Amino acid sequence: MGKSENQAAAARITAAFPVPPPEVDLRFRPMFGGLGGYVRERIFFVLTGEGAALKFSPQSQALLRAQAPDAVHLSWTRLYLIVPPDIWDDDAQLGAWLERSIDDVLSAPPRGAKARSSGWAGPP
Repeated sequence: MGKSENQAAAARITAAFPVPPPEVDLRFRPMFGGLGGYVRERIFFVLTGEGAALKFSPQSQALLRAQAPDAVHLSWTRLYLIVPPDIWDDDAQLGAWLERSIDDVLSAPPRGAKARSSGWAGPP
């Protein structure tokens, strides 16, 4: 992925974003030659050689894949669905996918919460 593809993807996400970016602290960072999109310091979007992908809960993935069978997982993780081109190009549809992804990401427990909630306090 080149810098221009990363900039274009960030602009596309920002244009279709359902919540004003300042309210969710929308940020983009280079990641492994691609791009990562974050809300409140939680990753929800990746751009890789496979395409633009959004992170969803398993329940959301099942619903979205029923509606858009051409939405497939990234090859290296089942947490993300590659956004089909017809959805990527439509502001309303992309906005709905973004909203669902962000809701899923922000409602999930923070990484590491399981270890902390189990009573493990870390090394002495």
